[in-house]
Amino acid sequence: MFEDTMFDENTVFKTGLTLHIDADTVVYATACIFNEDDDDSRENMARHMANKISKLQTAADADDVVCFLTTRTNFRDDLVDDYKANRADTERPINLAWGKQWLTQNYDCRWQDLLEADDLLGIYAREDAIIWSVDKDLRQIPGLHLDDATQRVKEITYEGSLVKTGKKIYFDGMLGFYFQCLTGDSTDHILGCAYREECTYKSGAKIGQQYTKRVGIGPVEAYNLLVDAEDPLAVVIEQYEELHDTDAMYNLELQANLLWMVREYMPVAGQIQRWTFDGREEWYSLEGNQIL
Repeated sequence: MFEDTMFDENTVFKTGLTLHIDADTVVYATACIFNEDDDDSRENMARHMANKISKLQTAADADDVVCFLTTRTNFRDDLVDDYKANRADTERPINLAWGKQWLTQNYDCRWQDLLEADDLLGIYAREDAIIWSVDKDLRQIPGLHLDDATQRVKEITYEGSLVKTGKKIYFDGMLGFYFQCLTGDSTDHILGCAYREECTYKSGAKIGQQYTKRVGIGPVEAYNLLVDAEDPLAVVIEQYEELHDTDAMYNLELQANLLWMVREYMPVAGQIQRWTFDGREEWYSLEGNQIL
């Protein structure tokens, strides 16, 4: 005969899940709100970040939290000379560095020189981890994700999906990665399947001034090319061959590895595994800045 089990309101049920947070977003957004160089701003910032993390943990129903941060160094800066060039003149919030330091002192935080928080989220991804980030790039990583808009946990498959609703296109998994290989990422100044053209304003207040325009595959064309494709990678390769001819695979792998969230990292050797179009195993030395 079974006995009744009584629980009070303080009973804690373990889920076995850990929430992995893209903490760069938490710190930056909070530092923009409390952007005064004084103790009150920093105290409010600490309180705000702790509250944000607590709410995310509750939404994810996770037992533990791990925060991931980006340092000032990034291996992608060695791949091209204009990675995130569109952010060069952006003024950093006064308390940004302080906020990162506070997080490291109060939470379980992980960071690694030359890798972004995004890469670490890919490296540390596992079945019992839930990823939270407002960065759409993280949606290429399969597994559990806490959707920021709905505050609900959803599972992203390896194959991924492309969904067009009105003017918005949602992408995830490998299909989303191939989509970005075509469209690039304007946020990080990544070209994708395109080239840059120098132009001059012909009229208006900026007449005579020069600007750079991206010329290539846009989101709608990429969606139409990939949404029903039996072999999405073959479609991507074909588009790069049309644009780059004999240099197609070099350019595809260059753009892809700017977009790819690292999954495999050998810390002792300081090497990460690259994405390759044909699946060959290839590693990149972070310190040596060379393909092995």
